[in-house]
Amino acid sequence: MIRNGDRSGILAFLKKGGDPNARNQMCWTLLHLACFEGQREIAEILLDGGATVNSCTTDMSTPLHRACAQGNTSVVEMLLKKGAYINAQSNSLSLSS
Repeated sequence: MIRNGDRSGILAFLKKGGDPNARNQMCWTLLHLACFEGQREIAEILLDGGATVNSCTTDMSTPLHRACAQGNTSVVEMLLKKGAYINAQSNSLSLSS
């Protein structure tokens, strides 16, 4: 659903009571995945459906970290407007070379 931008699938998931903050085996939420994949509209739907903008994985990475690491600037801008914490630090991501 996330990777292919299935808007109606995400809306149906949320309408049926699906947890927008559920985590996978890597401790990513649906929002982490949407931001990583550059799916801005899906990310907005998840946030409007109750996803936590500053949720952290076990390595402390946030959806904002995932969007930045992939160069998804429109997602980054949207997350910042929705209150993403710009100074959050991750234990695993480095954007410098």
